[in-house]
Amino acid sequence: RLLLAMGDISAAKLAHDLIEPSPILAFQFISRLSMNGFSICNAEQKALGVGVYPTASMINHSCRPNAVQTFWLSGSSDHHYPPMLQITMCRDAKEGEEVTISYCDVSAPRHNRRKGLKTNYNFLCDCALCQDTERDDALIGLKCAGSCNGRVRSSSSGLLNIEHTWDENKQYHCEACGYSNFEDSLKAITKLMTRIETIEADLKDDSVHDSIKYSKSMGQDLKQLFDLMSKSYCHPQTSWYVACSSDVFVHWCANALNHISDEDEQLNICHQALSVLEKSRNATKCCYDFEGDLTWLVKRGMEAKLRLFANPVDFDA
Repeated sequence: RLLLAMGDISAAKLAHDLIEPSPILAFQFISRLSMNGFSICNAEQKALGVGVYPTASMINHSCRPNAVQTFWLSGSSDHHYPPMLQITMCRDAKEGEEVTISYCDVSAPRHNRRKGLKTNYNFLCDCALCQDTERDDALIGLKCAGSCNGRVRSSSSGLLNIEHTWDENKQYHCEACGYSNFEDSLKAITKLMTRIETIEADLKDDSVHDSIKYSKSMGQDLKQLFDLMSKSYCHPQTSWYVACSSDVFVHWCANALNHISDEDEQLNICHQALSVLEKSRNATKCCYDFEGDLTWLVKRGMEAKLRLFANPVDFDA
């Protein structure tokens, strides 16, 4: 009222909104944070929070970016500083070339990337990687459901309908035997991934007790899902689905070691994790080992820790 009496209408409105927040303002704030915020991660790429950096938020997306965002986390018990965002070029760029970063998991197949970008940012990417159908076929990595072990390719690039899980216009066929009925395989992969994502959400849910998260049955379920994905439906050499199912199981193993006291059981879990890492090594390297992605190095660090846990004198780890 005092501000209104003084004639400062804008200040009065701001003060009113701070005292009695408007649902519209709250929605606008959350929307802007979602669209422009950066997930603040530590050195192991674990998300710690969200920050808004106005200048960096103007950098556009590419599925093969030439820059990567990292964070400097500094401070002590006496002084705390906000995380500093650093944009680093990860490959050579020509003069005048636009600086780009990734807004999504660019290791995933095209339909995953595009669906996420459309849902979260309301645009569809059409960069060079999104037009590379040969690499996308490798990332999906379908196994021939016929009688051979030939390479499965798509016969059209397809356009993504965001109501569908897969590029609905794609038709897959085996180059060796000509088999083309992969509908059941695609449905099975979708079902397996849904189950993996549900378990992954439970593992991150603080309301789920550790005795459930790290139960033997949970580990067995994840191991079975990896085996089905890598043996029945996808090639372990290139498939992102193999790499993803491996990643969830290995992370479960690494965390389970802190919740199991029996040494023999710990070693058993550790050896299972190392076995899955070895089986999925080629797929993981194919998906993650490229300029600007730190995931491959993080996964190699995880493997080194597990090897040292199993054998403290493994100096090659």
